Amino acid sequence: MPNMEQNSPGKKVLRRSNLSLFFTIGLTALLISTIIPCVMGASTVDLGSASNFAILAKSGITNTGTTQITGNIGVSPIAASSMTGFGLTMDPSNLFSTSSQVNGRVYASDYAPATASMMTTSVSAMEAAYTDAAGRVPTVNDLGAGDIGGMNLIPGVYRWSSGVTVSTDVTLSGGPDDIWIFQVAGTLGISSGQHVILSGGAQAKNVFWVVAGQTTLGTNSNFSGNILDQTGIALQTGAILNGRALAQTLVTLDSNTVNGPIIPVTTTPTTIPPTTVTPTTTVTPTPTSTATTTPTTTSTTIPPTTVTPTTTVTPTPTSTATTTPTTTSTTTVTPTSTTVPTTAPTPTSTATTTPTTTSTSTVTPTSTTVPTTAPTPTSTSTTTVTPINTPTTTPSSNPTTQATIVPTTQTNVPVKSTITTAVPTQTVAPTLTQAPVQTTPVDQITQPIGTNPTPGTDSYQPPLVKPIGPPSVITQPIVITQPGYYVIDTDVHNTTAPIYIDIRTSNVTIEGNGHTIDGVDSDNSFGIRVLGNGTLTGITIQNITLRDFANGISLYDTTHSRIIWVNSSSNTYNGIMIIGGGDNYLGNNIIHQDDDGIYLAATDRTLVINNTVTENHRGSGIHLSQNCLDVNMTGNLLEGDDEGFEIEDAVNATIQHNRISSSTYFGLNLTTAKNLTVVDNYLDNRVNVNLPNDTVNVIWNLPASTGENIIGNNVTGGNYWGGLDGTGFSDIAADNNNDGFADTPYIIGGIGTDQLPLVRFTHVQIETNVTDARTNSEPVVQELDPITQGTTTLSFGLQKVYPIGSSFSR
Repeated sequence: MPNMEQNSPGKKVLRRSNLSLFFTIGLTALLISTIIPCVMGASTVDLGSASNFAILAKSGITNTGTTQITGNIGVSPIAASSMTGFGLTMDPSNLFSTSSQVNGRVYASDYAPATASMMTTSVSAMEAAYTDAAGRVPTVNDLGAGDIGGMNLIPGVYRWSSGVTVSTDVTLSGGPDDIWIFQVAGTLGISSGQHVILSGGAQAKNVFWVVAGQTTLGTNSNFSGNILDQTGIALQTGAILNGRALAQTLVTLDSNTVNGPIIPVTTTPTTIPPTTVTPTTTVTPTPTSTATTTPTTTSTTIPPTTVTPTTTVTPTPTSTATTTPTTTSTTTVTPTSTTVPTTAPTPTSTATTTPTTTSTSTVTPTSTTVPTTAPTPTSTSTTTVTPINTPTTTPSSNPTTQATIVPTTQTNVPVKSTITTAVPTQTVAPTLTQAPVQTTPVDQITQPIGTNPTPGTDSYQPPLVKPIGPPSVITQPIVITQPGYYVIDTDVHNTTAPIYIDIRTSNVTIEGNGHTIDGVDSDNSFGIRVLGNGTLTGITIQNITLRDFANGISLYDTTHSRIIWVNSSSNTYNGIMIIGGGDNYLGNNIIHQDDDGIYLAATDRTLVINNTVTENHRGSGIHLSQNCLDVNMTGNLLEGDDEGFEIEDAVNATIQHNRISSSTYFGLNLTTAKNLTVVDNYLDNRVNVNLPNDTVNVIWNLPASTGENIIGNNVTGGNYWGGLDGTGFSDIAADNNNDGFADTPYIIGGIGTDQLPLVRFTHVQIETNVTDARTNSEPVVQELDPITQGTTTLSFGLQKVYPIGSSFSR
């Protein structure tokens, strides 16, 4: 590959000449010879199976108005219910659904198992493509201070350490095999009515916008390329996207056209009119899903000039022939060889050959450190609360998954000064502000959280967080961009804010003080959302009621965080949802009448302890999916849900010391799970277990030992297998040696065995020859415990006798 610096002297001589067309042709040849090696260094980004989608999202796709999409759309790991405004019709195969607004198929992770597997693979491919593209070595840094409107950009890898704006039309000039990669550490936006124009045969499929923050396509704008976004993608009214929208959270649509590059578009391409910042005779049609329709031009001749910007001669395309070019002045930006910047948006660096280029306009890069930026949603009002306190005490670490720590006791709720405010009236979601991640913790856990409680210790109480200094008071929908201790001092009813509290920084505690935040059941709304992108840690949400949102609490890619003493009920989709991240703790929460009570996806080492999860009639009490790893669920009460536990694609999960009863379908629905431990649970359901053949390595009992079990006896081993009518296996099994275990194993689904199923001890009633002190006549009933041989005086009129000290009865 030629070195750029070696070509510079010759270039300067030609620039200073004002010679004939001979030199113009020579310069053009020189430029082409320089550009080609540059392009060769920028290889395409492999989208894998994500390339099968025009729109792919992890948290939902919402549509308002009439939108036309060419290509497939899909969501994972969230369910199909997160796709709204499409009027979906399920195919009889249950593999996909259809919509009059989608010229393709619609997929979701809760369709048939084959679809779920395919969606998991596609989302993984999308994330891998983002990492690959974000890690490419840039050839231009911080071009135009982030505003690329009016520029003519040739192929290369461009990087910005902050946001990028397309204020006026921008042109991408190159051939059908050329590659553009734009790495944006902040937000990306194109102004209303503006265009990304593809010239010279450039194709939308070869353009990659890699964005860490929010992407917003303005009203009636026309945008081209693949958008790989970590935060969210919003198409405002009438916006056109020629390419793909691949979002690691939400995609929102409003009467848009999305021309995906997979399925051909049958309509006639739309002609984009010329603008003052591009050649006035250039006609760029709207691309189809297979390729970008381009003018039938020959090549772009760039004559020499004495100043920058250079004069570009662009032939005027027609449908059959190329006419005489009209020359206008436009800025042509060519990547130059620079040093590798400190960081890319959030990449793992992938080594590529740095292109070398000679250009008529040289941009000198400035290498700077990319800050970790917070994404920006589509909204019009910003309310940023700055905490008063910024202490430096490091909070205790979050629990691990070892199951032998003695539980601690609850500490008192911290005493704070009361600040009275009016009920907030603001209902517009705030615009997110960009801020680097803070690492200074601001709260102090007064005693360790502890790890898994010892089985039987249902009284385990996680401590609340106490502030070190005065708290900041939340009085309206806000975005939190500074660490701190935030309190809510009033109830909020019927807020229409799409996100009431949006947390964008680490080390934040939300203290609800027992107050309620109530939404209006709108789709894709959140009571509290934490959008971590793998960088946020140390979030605590406690002592608050959230209801009537789409999702009560949602954590994305967040670590070492706690949700405790929360009531999240009557939400459309999830009471509590955690996607990605790990080492989180959910304890002592009440989850009632949601779709899924607690939904975990692709998260590791999470504890779900002592929660009450009831009457979630459209889903599961606790639902694990998308390869959750090392999740421990202990001491929970699940009652009246459609399914108690739904465990799919989970590895090394533990279900221990839970009460699961009155489920509509299954107490335990275990699908494609591996290496599960299911011990010391009380099951009392119509069908206690659904166990497909693809669930492997389930441990149904531990060796017999002494310790209080789920029904109050003092031996532990397997599970109690009850039945709604009192005739379940453990209800009627014989225990002739009175050891607390059934005399025969319990066979589960034909492929599993509980060798030590629990039963209640046999008890002997003896009428003694003594009198009751109250009547001086009636005999006293005494109970003999076969284990201790002790007696206890009981009341009269007993219908059924239970073990001494038992804490559980039917």
